[in-house]
Amino acid sequence: MIAGGALALLAVGGISTGVAAAGADAPQTESVEDFAPSGKISRATVRVDDSGTVSSTKLAQSTVTEIQRTGPSKNRIDVVFLGDGYTAAEQEAYLAQVRARWAQLTAISPYSRYKNFFNVWAVNVVSPDSGVDNDPSLGIDRDTALDSYFFCSGIERLLCVATAKARAYATRAPEVDHMLVIANSTKYGGAGYWDRDLVTFSGGNQFSAEIVAHELGHSIGQLHDEYDYADGTVYSGKEPTQINVSTLTEATQLATQSKWWRWMGEASITGFERISAWEGAVYAQFGVYRPSWGSLMRYVNWPFDQVQREAMTGKFFELSKVLETNNDSTLPSTGTLDLGLPTLAGASWTTRWTLDGSPISQWDDRTVVDLSELGLTNGGRLAVEMSQATTWVRDPAILERL
Repeated sequence: MIAGGALALLAVGGISTGVAAAGADAPQTESVEDFAPSGKISRATVRVDDSGTVSSTKLAQSTVTEIQRTGPSKNRIDVVFLGDGYTAAEQEAYLAQVRARWAQLTAISPYSRYKNFFNVWAVNVVSPDSGVDNDPSLGIDRDTALDSYFFCSGIERLLCVATAKARAYATRAPEVDHMLVIANSTKYGGAGYWDRDLVTFSGGNQFSAEIVAHELGHSIGQLHDEYDYADGTVYSGKEPTQINVSTLTEATQLATQSKWWRWMGEASITGFERISAWEGAVYAQFGVYRPSWGSLMRYVNWPFDQVQREAMTGKFFELSKVLETNNDSTLPSTGTLDLGLPTLAGASWTTRWTLDGSPISQWDDRTVVDLSELGLTNGGRLAVEMSQATTWVRDPAILERL
């Protein structure tokens, strides 16, 4: 292809879904999730103070460490870690915990396959005191940058934070889609601020990555909770919009080809029973169903099941927009063209290149090509269709994103 030719890269893209900051009219209380070492998840109502501010001087003093950058933010999901209760002398320890927790999170499927869809940043927030409030016991007060504290709403393991301060520091990163506040503690605990794309957890606890995995199931995968409180509650709401919960029985889903009917009857990859319609979800014991007996959206320390994994995979593509990495542009006749696709773990990309509509078979499945191999002098229109074949997705609507 010679100079003056046009490049048309034909790729299936996703819908942009921006992350909005909490507004001035945000409620003074909200429901957050808390987590027990046993794996049990529950919800609690907490007071949320969004009035906290951070001075421009303190913001300027904070620095940002690049943990992982795999591409431009417009084609990635940007995760920002924020440390609380780490003094200036503890910043290296903080970064070590960030890297350790990120490695643990991305060992969990499907994060493991698509870990390079993310850019990861760590804001080095310096606190005057080491540790956070009420750790290890109630009544301990420490001066920290983000005001993190255990015993939130009287629940020992519930770790709350000044959300406005967290967001202020998060904006120090190049982009922010999800905020992960990591407290200087070994105590098991955390909190999920579902509507704020914010999760808190203990940096020194090796099991805390499971909390993050569950919470990103909400904010990225748009998955609902599948746990209940075994208190006899009967679900009385409308049919949930989330793919992983339903008021429909197995027979009805199959008859109407709705919700997770494509997976019905298969052995669950969580390792217990099969995909069916198990009663109990969305905090109600009866009248609403989930796909698996147990899964990460019901208990922490469990895997995602097939239905959840499919939803997460689709959202990874939709939100990152990795297949929108190139637009029409003029190319030289020689040189390297890199599609900028992130490396996949245990999977590969499918590419089909054409020049003026004719296939370039020798370039099949390449993501980086040498334009000089075409040997053209008369220009032309180069196009590529990009996709990722996977058995993890069966829904045609989601397949269109891959």
